[in-house]
Amino acid sequence: MLSIASCKKNNVVLDQAPLIPLEAARFLMVPTVANNYYNFNIGQTPAPGSVFNLPIGVTTVSNVDRKVKFTITSLRAVSGVQYTAPTEVTIKAGKATDTLRIQGLFAGYPTGRKDTLKIKITSEAGFVNKNGYQDSVMVVMQKFCPLNVADFAGDFKVLVDQWADYSVGEIIPLTVSGDTVMFKYFANAAVPIKILINKTTNVTSVAKQVYGRYGPTEVFSCASVAGSAENFVNACDKIISVNLNHTSPLGNYGNYVIRLQKL
Repeated sequence: MLSIASCKKNNVVLDQAPLIPLEAARFLMVPTVANNYYNFNIGQTPAPGSVFNLPIGVTTVSNVDRKVKFTITSLRAVSGVQYTAPTEVTIKAGKATDTLRIQGLFAGYPTGRKDTLKIKITSEAGFVNKNGYQDSVMVVMQKFCPLNVADFAGDFKVLVDQWADYSVGEIIPLTVSGDTVMFKYFANAAVPIKILINKTTNVTSVAKQVYGRYGPTEVFSCASVAGSAENFVNACDKIISVNLNHTSPLGNYGNYVIRLQKL
């Protein structure tokens, strides 16, 4: 009898180590934040300024504390001058989230200054590894003060008067009624020029009005120049500015900025 040898396929199962998920840290992004850019308006109180909270999370929970480390860079902002922030945050045992707290320093921001911090999660030995996903954010910092129109009453120093009725450094009184700030130019039978403040945009405007005479008969009017960057109030430094177009029946005299700051 002929016997036919048959071949069997040996199914060998190799021992494999269980897959361990990579510990990864990331910033927990806010859905309304575009392109990972956050705006940080630094308030004056409580001193020395506001705190901005950046939530972070890790992909696993552990029974021991773990640390997430950061690098913080900026073209101009200096730690201890414009801000302070830790370079690491500890995720406590049994937790998966914590917060990086950035302290903005109000005194480090003169008028008009704006800085951007780039904050990046690092993966050096001993820290939770990053995975490149949501590991960086940008924080744009500038100072902010709530606007109170009543603050714009009192004695103000002239910073600019292109109309040249006042000299730089001269002191003039301003009065307030509701959202309107008023001042007078040196003019015969002058009436106050009424500057309306938009409390939402901090933009100033003047509706066309007669404000007085410079001669026995010629009557002068003014109105703000729409869209001018000089139409603003600065609530932190108590500066009010408006670009005025001056006219009379004899013609248009052009646009002139007046800018005042409270003493």
